[in-house]
Amino acid sequence: AHPTKPFEGKVRMPRLLDISGSANWANKADFGLSYHRGEHDADLCVTKIRKGYPGRRGNVKVRYDFRISQFVETE
Repeated sequence: AHPTKPFEGKVRMPRLLDISGSANWANKADFGLSYHRGEHDADLCVTKIRKGYPGRRGNVKVRYDFRISQFVETE
């Protein structure tokens, strides 16, 4: 899914409520994951974990390494 419209005035990480049909997507999901790409790296953020499921909320900076076709955590 993708955000419904561009954000006004500033660039920020999309939230579950920014998705087209937002309330349905935000309420149905057990896990919420947002990906926001910058110039050279990206932010990968776990925004929702339903109560009782394993995992935790947080974010990590990553970049895509084309040589190995994987995301790699940046320092």
